Amino acid sequence: MYALVIILLTGLIFIPLLSIITDANAQDTQTNNIIMVTTIAFCIGLIWMVRRGFVSFPAVVLNLFLFITITFLLVPSGAGGRLVSMYGLVVVSAGVLISPRWSLIFAGASILSLTAMLYIEQAGLVVIEPWIPANAGDVVLHGAIFGLTAVLVYIATRSLTSAISRAEQNEKKLRVANVELEDCGPPWSNGSRIEQKDLQLRSMSAANFLQFLILMHS
Repeated sequence: MYALVIILLTGLIFIPLLSIITDANAQDTQTNNIIMVTTIAFCIGLIWMVRRGFVSFPAVVLNLFLFITITFLLVPSGAGGRLVSMYGLVVVSAGVLISPRWSLIFAGASILSLTAMLYIEQAGLVVIEPWIPANAGDVVLHGAIFGLTAVLVYIATRSLTSAISRAEQNEKKLRVANVELEDCGPPWSNGSRIEQKDLQLRSMSAANFLQFLILMHS
């Protein structure tokens, strides 16, 4: 259920992002409608796959597509663009939906992407009109934020996973203990069984003592 909600909310972000990519405006209603229908169909397809039990693949596709979209939008504005913080959404979403390792992978990819953009911007290979002039300090700062976010998501997810595993193990132990108690029967029946065994042992010991006396007299 949580995976469905996260995929749906994250998928809806594609509507404004794709609108910016295609330079769609309010007057171009046909382009806006195509983008909206495509995005909704994409989200429905991912949700259908999640409902079928395939959670990892839709999550990978979702985060990868979102990462590529953000990277494409950052190219015109450079490493100092306002969408740099959107990489944090990909890092957190990957760690929650896929696995803790994927948060580290996307954090590393985000740092590499920002480094490449900074190099392109400073080398003048692409004409960039940045919102804010970027420098190496900005890349280091954003990289540290993404790395710290990925580490925190990794630790939190691993802790949650280990806690769930311990809870499942304790539940299995309780089930085994309940089965053993059911095999032994109710407490009052256990007491009667113990008394019966005690009487049997006493009768056997008395019979053995009588046999010993008979052998002594004979």
